[in-house]
Amino acid sequence: MDKKTFTLEEANALIPVLETEIAELQRLNQEFQDTVNILNKQKSIDSSKISTDQPDVFMAESKLEFIEMQARMHVNNVEQYGVEIKDVDVGLVDFPAELNGENVLLCWKYGEKEITHYHGPEDGFAGRKPIQE
Repeated sequence: MDKKTFTLEEANALIPVLETEIAELQRLNQEFQDTVNILNKQKSIDSSKISTDQPDVFMAESKLEFIEMQARMHVNNVEQYGVEIKDVDVGLVDFPAELNGENVLLCWKYGEKEITHYHGPEDGFAGRKPIQE
């Protein structure tokens, strides 16, 4: 199956959906980290007495699994459009595109109102260049 390529207009039209999905992924990531920290504190209090049979540990580990399932669902929601999440914390998303006959990735960062930059497939965020219209 060929990869979808986006026009700038098509990519910009997805920004409202991406904003919602990335915000939720960032929230879930924070909740995951908070739960891991709580679990680590519980386990470090007295590791000789802690086991996965204990209700608090079991609940925390179950919560982590549920958060992971939710995050996977949101990643799938984004990827179904043919875009790629590069970094959840920063909110980086790439859109395969063609610009001046060259295969590029339109690059959007959470918080930007529209896509204004692109980079080559091997360049990454550090190689972002402004789109010349």
